[in-house]
This record gives sequence, structure tokens and C-alpha cells, in this order.
Amino acid sequence: MRTPDAIPAARARSVRPGPAVVVLGLLFLLWISGGIWAGPAAPPARTPVIVFYAAETTAQAAASENYAIVLRALRTSPNPIASSIAESIARDAKEYPAAVKRDSAIVLEAARRLGIDLLLFTNALGVERHYVLYRASNRQAETRNLPELPQPASVVLAASPLSRPDYFRAALNEIGTLYPPNTVDALLVTVSHGNGDMAMMPRVFADLTSAGPIDVSAELDGDAAQDARPDWAAYQGTSKLEYWRVLSEIGAAFGVEFPVVFRAACESGLSGWTEYLAVPASVGVLAHTARQGLKYDQIHYAEAFAGYGPGRQWTDAFVTQLTRDGIQVDPGRMLWLGPLRETIERIYPGLLFVPLLVWLVWFGRLRLRARPSRGTLMRRGAGEATE
Repeated sequence: MRTPDAIPAARARSVRPGPAVVVLGLLFLLWISGGIWAGPAAPPARTPVIVFYAAETTAQAAASENYAIVLRALRTSPNPIASSIAESIARDAKEYPAAVKRDSAIVLEAARRLGIDLLLFTNALGVERHYVLYRASNRQAETRNLPELPQPASVVLAASPLSRPDYFRAALNEIGTLYPPNTVDALLVTVSHGNGDMAMMPRVFADLTSAGPIDVSAELDGDAAQDARPDWAAYQGTSKLEYWRVLSEIGAAFGVEFPVVFRAACESGLSGWTEYLAVPASVGVLAHTARQGLKYDQIHYAEAFAGYGPGRQWTDAFVTQLTRDGIQVDPGRMLWLGPLRETIERIYPGLLFVPLLVWLVWFGRLRLRARPSRGTLMRRGAGEATE
């Protein structure tokens, strides 16, 4: 029979944890402390990807009824400018597709050599709803399908699908289907015709198939008001604001970063403060032609994708070569300089009169200060009267 003093001791022995429980407790404490000391989990490794997106002139566009009407109207116009435009359009139909075919092959070979994935889009592939994907992991290039999108009402955009903003969005959306979220750094090259307002547009953007008789000389008149442009002559394609809207959507949806964006088009710089505010934070560097033109053979892609340098980012060689080729390269944090420069240039004639205005104000104040006051004159008059 146990004594009363022995009962608490027996109970203490009965609840003492065994060796297994002690070991599990220690492991749990180590796991907790390890998690605290290690901090948050490291972000997933990012994958470099080249996206080459070319909205070149297609054979379908050059052979279309619209092209025939446009060229005929230009060549029969008495305006001397019209004939030079016609020759430029005809030359573009031959040289631009050839240049894009050449550059596409160069970029594909560079992706193989560098071991970088490539998404290759061209209008020639786009009219068949195709694009090319090169995977560095298996060193294979495969032709894949783009989603089927509604047919445009315009015959112009039907022959240049990659000029459309919805095709641009569908193409970049492929990144989200191919890679995990928040893992892609995309070097984006968009090749197209463009102007001050449009990021991507066909060379012949006017639809004359239903325009009826037109006065080409009147349409070529540089003094014509921009807001008087008829519907058939409206710009068609992807505006600069739509361009950035697509990149913003892709970045938000899939966590894609764009360390370099090269808009290989004429007048591809920022159009002003409104466009500057539309550039997403995911863009590291914007390469552009400012307000200049761009030749078909101006960019040396073989040298641009020459390879990595010791201690350099994988995009450094590309950006360096673009600078050598006469392309303006602006870091994202410095993009505001472009609109500021344009604003200063726009008001520059007025600035010439600022020194004159300052001098007039200074001279006027000086004269007012030197002129005697009314009280002084009265006192002076009273003194003279006393004398």
C-alpha cells in the first residue's frame, strides 16, 4: 500500500515524456528556429527570353486590291510627291519582308548559340496563325498556333495581323502559358512601321477599297488639318498608348519583366507626357529612334546578340550595339527627359524673349525707383515758395 507521499511521485513518473517525444520536440524547435534564421524563401530563378515580334509588310498586302488602288492613285497624281511615295511603297513591299526574314534567322541562330529561349512572331507566320518557339533546354524550334481572333473589318489589318493590339496581346500572352509566373525576363523587340502616335502600323494604312474617287494631291497637302482626315485614311494598328497597356497587362498577369524594350520603327520615341505616364514599371530600358527614321539594314542583330561579357548582364551587349547603330537608349528612370526635351523645344521661341522681358521689368523698376515721389515734389515746391 502506497503512502500519501508516494502518490504524487508516482503521478509525476507516469506523465514524464519518453525519449521519442523529447526528440520530436527538439526537431520541431530546430525547424522553427531554422525558418526564422533563414528568412523568407528565395524567389524563383528568372528565365531570360527573347521575344522578336515583326509586323512586316506581307505578300498578301502587296498583292491586295487595296495596294493596287493606292499605287494607281499615287502614280497618276500630278503631285510630284505622290510618285516618290508610290516608289517607296513598292520598294517596301520587297525589301521589308526580306529584311525581317534575314533578321529572324539571325535572331534564331543567336538564341541557339546563347542558349536562350526565343518566341518568334512575324506577319508572314501570323497570317497563318503561327509562331516559332525555340527551347534552349532541348535545342528544338517548333511551330505553334496562335489563338484564333475575330477577323478585323479592315482589309488593311487582315493582311497585317501583328499590327493589331489584340494580336500583340495574344502573342505576349503565350509567355504565361509557357512559363511559371514571376520567372521571365523578356527582351522585347517589336519591328514595324510607326509614327509619332502609332507604335505598330502597316506601311499602307489607308483603305481605298470603299473610299470612292479621291483627290490625292489634296490628301498630300501638308497644310491640311489633322482632324479633317477622312475615315478611310485613319491610322490603323497599335497606338503607343495601347502598346504600353498590353505590356502592363502581361506584367500584371504573369509577373513578366522587360529589362529591354526596343521599338524598331520610325519615330518610336515617347510621344509626350501622356505616354510617359503609361510606361509600366516592369520596363527597364527603352530603345527607340526618337523622331527619326529607321533603315531596313540599320540594326546589326548578329553583333547585338554576340554573347555575354565577363560580369555583364545578358542584355548589355544588345544595348551597346543598338547605341552603335544610332538607336537612342533610355533607362526607365530617365524616360522623362524625352517629353521634357520636346516641351522645351516647343516653347523655345518664347524662351528667346525671356531675357528681354526680364530686362524690361528690371529697367522699369529702376525708373520707378529713381522717379521722385509726390510728397518729395510737394516739399520741394514748398521750399522754393518760401525762398
